[in-house]
Amino acid sequence: MSSFKKNPNKKRGGTRENAGRKSIWINQDTCTIRVPKIFAARLHEIAQKWDKEEFNDFVSKSNSD
Repeated sequence: MSSFKKNPNKKRGGTRENAGRKSIWINQDTCTIRVPKIFAARLHEIAQKWDKEEFNDFVSKSNSD
């Protein structure tokens, strides 16, 4: 039998402020989308390119369609 005992008063796990990998995106808010795998790599490249451009230019270009 193990000598390990659970301590209900000891807090473990959960989220911690500033923990984890930092985002590589300039425009920090991200989301998950489902796309066919065949498109995923190319769409990621396009998104990275757009992220490096001036964000206002991207918004005005997408609204002019």
